[in-house]
Amino acid sequence: MGTLAERFDDDIARGAEGGHGYFSTGVAISAGGLESRNQIAEDARGRWNIGRAVQRTAKHELVRSHFYKARGRLHTFRFKDWHDFRCARTGTDKGRLTGSTTTWQINKVYGTDEASYEYIRPLKRIVAGSEQIWLNGSLRTLTTHYTIDNDTGIVTSLVSWAGGTLEVACEFDVLCRYDTDDLDPRLVYRISDADQLFDWARVPLIEVRE
Repeated sequence: MGTLAERFDDDIARGAEGGHGYFSTGVAISAGGLESRNQIAEDARGRWNIGRAVQRTAKHELVRSHFYKARGRLHTFRFKDWHDFRCARTGTDKGRLTGSTTTWQINKVYGTDEASYEYIRPLKRIVAGSEQIWLNGSLRTLTTHYTIDNDTGIVTSLVSWAGGTLEVACEFDVLCRYDTDDLDPRLVYRISDADQLFDWARVPLIEVRE
């Protein structure tokens, strides 16, 4: 298993169906209609279908090449979820650093307006150069005040930030793999010798938890 070097094509990703917020909940309903619910998986997982975004020859060939490099479900790759690819400094969904002293994890927190129900999502594929970090309202500088591991989302401050007010904004990718070992395109129309229309009913991608 490995991870491909390049991010999946942004233009095709823009046409993907699906997103990150897939939970797993068990629901038992009694004869009287009362429900008992149990959270099977604590963390959400992303699922996407890029099939409808792959129609013309150029995109068909691009995805086909990428699929072969990934060996189907074997290797992972970075994917931009256009429905949710950034966290902001403020808002009900915003960035947050958690940790202590000098080691901090970048998270995106959803629903901060209701603290008892907010959802914390660790971010592990930070887009290089997109992060901004504030300490007590003052913007910090990469290498001068901190270093960052973009693959893990771990920030290391060069001095202790304990007790300070920390804010963060960034863009991020998702680590994905194909959720199939088969490609089933169907040629539906020939535009020219160089361009054709294909029907890919389903090309599923799934987020890989790290």
